Amino acid sequence: MKSIPPLDTLLVLSAGRQQIPLLQTGKRLRLRVVAIDPCADASGRHLADAFYENDLGDLKACRAIATWESARGVLTAAADFPVSTVAHLCTTLGLPGLSEVAAICSTNKHHMRRRLNEMGVPCPRSLSARTYSEVVAALAEIDGAAILKPTVCSGGRGVTRLPASPSSDQVRTAYESAIQNTRSDGILVEEFIDGPEFSIETLTFNGHTEIVAVTDKLTTGDPYFVEIGHSQPACVGDGDRRLLIDAARTGVAALGIDWAASHVEIRLGREGPRIMEIGARLGGGCITSHLVPLSSGVDMLRATIQVAMGQAPDLRRGSLRGAAIRFFAPKPGRIRHVAGVEEARRMPGVCDLEVYIPSGDVVPALRDSSCRVGHVVCEGADAHEAIHRAEAAARRVQIFTESPIASAVGA
Repeated sequence: MKSIPPLDTLLVLSAGRQQIPLLQTGKRLRLRVVAIDPCADASGRHLADAFYENDLGDLKACRAIATWESARGVLTAAADFPVSTVAHLCTTLGLPGLSEVAAICSTNKHHMRRRLNEMGVPCPRSLSARTYSEVVAALAEIDGAAILKPTVCSGGRGVTRLPASPSSDQVRTAYESAIQNTRSDGILVEEFIDGPEFSIETLTFNGHTEIVAVTDKLTTGDPYFVEIGHSQPACVGDGDRRLLIDAARTGVAALGIDWAASHVEIRLGREGPRIMEIGARLGGGCITSHLVPLSSGVDMLRATIQVAMGQAPDLRRGSLRGAAIRFFAPKPGRIRHVAGVEEARRMPGVCDLEVYIPSGDVVPALRDSSCRVGHVVCEGADAHEAIHRAEAAARRVQIFTESPIASAVGA
């Protein structure tokens, strides 16, 4: 009897909600999918052929697992923390992927700013600080509206915009939020760039960067700028689109990202594009898992897995359409009742709808992306129709909460 060759193994670092589409795609490609996550009850663990509960920062243990499982490719999605471990495994095991230097530059915002400045890539003026007094001095030097952010963190945690002349209480609160959320190297004090925000989804293979999508971002605005929506293709003129794409390519190259997906966040200010951050991994918030294939026909998860396995990516496009996501943002409090979900799912263009937390759980104040409690994804003939459909479906879903003093409020 002819023997069946073993399946190639894809190792996925983290197995949370945002990793689920990546795990599913690996299975669809008939790969043996292995996942590592520090949480024993990670929501995606049931999709893996083998699951290991392990600290993703434990390089020795992760290397032992990758070796034992004969991993042919290593990936993560929508999270910055595992990127350095991905790069370490690729480097030490001789697998296709990101270098450790590029991983540091894409996860430590101080190193990111320094490298972008060295390479002449436009980005906000940025000063490092570790103490409250250093923050006060940095704000005086910025002399205008500023952003305080953790140097090593993701998901918008600990990010606050301060006005041009903030009160001492505002500065103290912003400082404490940033310093409590950073994993190392203090915080950054940066000039605030006023203008619309976009993300550019890219895939780099053997040093060549392909632009997969340009995404519009919708945020809550001052002071935390939490992302509450995305849409594709971005509603921007051809000239500005070229500027955004050129800035993204230049930024990816400056950080040395030569074999990975990238999520490039850019603001289009009065003086042109300014790169906010570059993540050397797939974008979160359903951007690459849902919006990209709906708007362009490109299966970016499959293409990124192909790159991780050392194969040329398939980035063939289908017909251009529109796609949008809107996140639910009910008032903080304990969820009393959720209504309208099934009705919303039957509305035109709705492709995916999920409420993350059940009745009885507490909706936190919307301070960063981890506080979002659900979403709806819609498609349309163009971005405008997709946005209209997503916002209509989001209004149909009602999440009723009650405050600690038991006064009922609606979403």
